[in-house]
This record gives sequence, structure tokens and C-alpha cells, in this order.
Amino acid sequence: MNNKWFYGKKSHKSGRNKVSFIRFLSVSNTAIRLIGICFALLLLAGTFSLITNKPAVAGTIISAQRYYSSEDGCYIQVTTEIYSEYDADKGYNVNKRRITTKYYYGDSDDTFFDEKVTEEVLSYEPIEPETKPTGSPDITQPIVTPPGITAEPSCTPVCTATPAPMNTSAPDLMAKRNSGSKITVTWEEVENATGYIIYRSVRENKGYDKVKTIIGEDAVKYINRGLNSKKVYYYKVKAYQENGEIVTYTKSSKSCQVQTPAVNRIVQKLEQLKTKYKDGRYWNHVGYYVSKGQAVEGFVTKNPCSHKRRFTVGGKTLKNMGSKCNYYAYKLNNSNMLGYQCDGYATMLSDKIFGKTGFKSHKSYAKAKVGDCVRFRGHTALIIEKHEKYVVVTECNVGGTCVISWGRKISKKKLNNALYYTKY
Repeated sequence: MNNKWFYGKKSHKSGRNKVSFIRFLSVSNTAIRLIGICFALLLLAGTFSLITNKPAVAGTIISAQRYYSSEDGCYIQVTTEIYSEYDADKGYNVNKRRITTKYYYGDSDDTFFDEKVTEEVLSYEPIEPETKPTGSPDITQPIVTPPGITAEPSCTPVCTATPAPMNTSAPDLMAKRNSGSKITVTWEEVENATGYIIYRSVRENKGYDKVKTIIGEDAVKYINRGLNSKKVYYYKVKAYQENGEIVTYTKSSKSCQVQTPAVNRIVQKLEQLKTKYKDGRYWNHVGYYVSKGQAVEGFVTKNPCSHKRRFTVGGKTLKNMGSKCNYYAYKLNNSNMLGYQCDGYATMLSDKIFGKTGFKSHKSYAKAKVGDCVRFRGHTALIIEKHEKYVVVTECNVGGTCVISWGRKISKKKLNNALYYTKY
């Protein structure tokens, strides 16, 4: 401002008074201008408050990251900020977290095409009703950074997309003995799995140890070497998925038994016999003429027997026998035996596996093996699988008619006091 307005020359006696009056007018005009500006600012702030119905909120950004999501096929920028908002009705400062997610076609701001905003309340801060919100929150609860977001701002594209969920059902498992010391284990592929864990035991229902972890969704094979050829092994497998620090597992598969090479040779012979003595056919000679003393163990028909209550064979009266039922002669504990129906069928198959040598008998379930015959509750069957709590058998004449069946499970409990015929 030019000083002449305040210090002009005095041309007459009242000059000093004139200068003072001019100075007063100048200062008054300046004050009026300042008051007008303040009033305009107050009016503008009041108008904004009426429009928004709440005071302006100042936020503090605590993390920001831009990364590429292969699942969404675009760049995503996530910004997390905290702020405080005054609730006049309740007299609280409400501390909140706001997460803003923006989607971009490319890695530049001019390709922005979508935005999502989510908010959550962190805490409430009681204050006096006349107190104005400061915009600086007093957070009383810990702030948890969302998964995939670093605490420091970064715009470097990083793939942090959450993997697709994995089916947690138990995978199917198979195992095969390639030699005495080597077993190949294979299993069903589990979609979205990070890898698989293989377990092994020498007991069917306990004692499983982890022997291998294999990484890769399609890695579905493991060869176990250096094994004992005289031991039976059991395997289980389960898949897992890693998602940061979180690891999800499927249920364990059912145990898979791998027998010794000696037992596997017996199983192979049983598979060959199964093609002749087929499940659902009948071990009899219905429709055939058989002369006295003729061997009949090779007959297999499609027709059931018509059993009578009593039937006489060689001067002996037998119950529940039909004239067309098959029979088979064998030796047990050095005694000659003639087995009819189930007893003849089981001992006949055993002789075809091991040769016509005599049987020895015992009553120990623990000693029972694949290829042994078991006599229980007036019925005889051949063991084709041996487990800790049950056996699987092939047999004939279950329920009458001399029908052949493969694969029935019989529990250890039902075999209490059973008699076992063995050849090895």
C-alpha cells in the first residue's frame, strides 16, 4: 500500500486531523473485507455440512498395492485406509477401515474400469457432544492387513491370487509290488492340490509313517525301494494345498495292502481259477451223466442244484444233498476225506494252487494265510485276502444250490473257533 495515504503533506492547520481520518477509513475497509471473507467461509462450511449431514473425514492410508490377478485377468489395486467419523446422535467418534479395490485393464491409471469399496467399524470412541471430530482415529482394536497386501505401498505387479478350492475327499490309491524290494504306489489326481504325502506301515490299522512328500498336482506316482521281500506293507496317501501360511489337507485314502512276492504268486493262480469257476455259476454236474466213481470237480454249470433233505452216497445218508452236487477227495492230517459242496470246492481249489499234498490244521487266525481253507459253522471257504480284522473268501453253496461266489468278507469275530487247513 502506498505510504502517501498515511503520511500526506499538511496544507493547513487541520491537515493532521485529515490524515488520521483517511487512515481510519483505510483500516476499516480492510477489516470489513476480512470479516466478509470469514463469513463466506463459514457459510460454505455450513452448506457442506447440510449437504453431507456429517463432517469431512480425513483418512490415513496404511497400505496400497497393485498386482496382477490371473483369476480375474486384470491388474488390481487395493488401498486400505483408516479414518474417524463423528456420530452426532450417539456422541461417538466411529473409527473405521475402508478398503478400496480398483480394477485396471493394464498397469496404468488411465485403464481404470471398476471400483469396489468396503468399510468396517474398528472401534467406538465416546466423546463430549460439543467436541468436534479431529479426523485422527484412536484405534483400540488391532488393524489386520488383508491377505495378499503388504504394509508398505507398492505398485509392483505381484501375483497373489487365492488358489481355487481343493476337493478334500479321500483320493483313490493303488499299489503294486514290482519285485521283492520295490513297490509302485499310484493314486488319483486331486485338482488344485499343491502336492501329496505318502504314508506306509506294516500294520493295516496303525503305525503309519510319512515316507515321502511329492510336490505337483499331477505327480501321482511314487516308487518305494529297499523293502523286505518277506513283509506285507500298507500304504495311504492324502493331498494338500498351500495358501500362504494356511495348509488344507484331504482325507487320507483307504489303506492299500501289498502282499509278499510269494503270496502274489498265489493270487495270480487264483485269478486264473476265477475265469473257470466264475462268480454266479454252479459247482455241480446238473445235466450231465456221471458214472460211479467219476471225478466231477471240473464241472461248472448254469443250473442250480435241486437239493433233497436226505441223500445216500456210498451207503452213507447225507442231509441237504442233491444227487447232482459235486464232491472232491483230499487228505487232512494224513486222513482221506471226501468233501461235498463247499468243503469239496475249497479243498479242490487249494490243491490246484499248491498241488495234491496233505493239509495240516490249526485254530489260529494270526497264522491263517491266503490260499488256506477255513471251516466255520459247518461251512468251508478258501481265503483269497487276509486282513487284520477280516478275510475275503471264495466259496460255493452259500444258502444252497451250490452257487459259486467270490469276494465275501467274513469278520474275525465270526471265525472264532474256526479250523484252518493249510499247505504252507
